Amino acid sequence: MVFVKKPNEKIRICTDFKDLNKAYPKDDISLLNIDTLVDTITGHKMLSLMDAFYGYNQIKVAFEDQHKTIFITP
Repeated sequence: MVFVKKPNEKIRICTDFKDLNKAYPKDDISLLNIDTLVDTITGHKMLSLMDAFYGYNQIKVAFEDQHKTIFITP
């Protein structure tokens, strides 16, 4: 965790994932670029925001690793 002062004098908490990214194996299938996703849906009459949200942002986590993803914040 790194604390960074913003131009408005507030503090932002940042997490540096560079070492984690180096250690973690690369995905065989990467997520779509958001620009590609938006371009693909252009021209359709209907789009469910929930469909796009869940399709883009959710990655299945192994059951034995789910406890590692839980955190609470105010």
